[in-house]
Amino acid sequence: MKFLYVYFDFAGYTDMARGTACLFGIELIANFNFPLLSSNLAEFWRNWHIRLSRFLRDYVYFPMLAKYRDTILSLLVTMIASAAWHGINPGWLLWGVHHGIGLVCLARFQRNAPSYPWLTQLRTTHLWRAIATVTTWFYVVLGFAFTWHADNEAFINCGPAPGSPPTIRPREKSGRSLHSIFLCTNPNC
Repeated sequence: MKFLYVYFDFAGYTDMARGTACLFGIELIANFNFPLLSSNLAEFWRNWHIRLSRFLRDYVYFPMLAKYRDTILSLLVTMIASAAWHGINPGWLLWGVHHGIGLVCLARFQRNAPSYPWLTQLRTTHLWRAIATVTTWFYVVLGFAFTWHADNEAFINCGPAPGSPPTIRPREKSGRSLHSIFLCTNPNC
């Protein structure tokens, strides 16, 4: 499962960087805090890629919320910005919209849940936590599935060479990201 591969690969080399920095007396903040054990999408984003999540929260979400006073718009724009950071292709755009919609639904649920005492009580049980964790995990995996489709090849490096069969490239080459948007290696651009 590619989602687990990405998590363990990214968390592993982040931990190696933190360990190396520690050898030189430098303490770096953790980038992951057991995100796979999160019981909702907001908790997942607080625990997954913590530095990027904080950056997006502070420099996209809060300014959007302050300017427009619209939680739905702020959440959607923030997640689409996160998608653009990862790669500018339809798969990542769908990923961002998927997570934005999930966060909007969660915000609405959390706002309305206190109106139902039985639901408030149910949410404190271990069974709820277990079901919510598994549901969150599947929701996140579904979102990442949008980014790993062979048809994304048409959007890599401005399109495949004429007559070449579609292939899946490794993650680091799978689409254009904001930090490489002006670089295009295909002469057909």
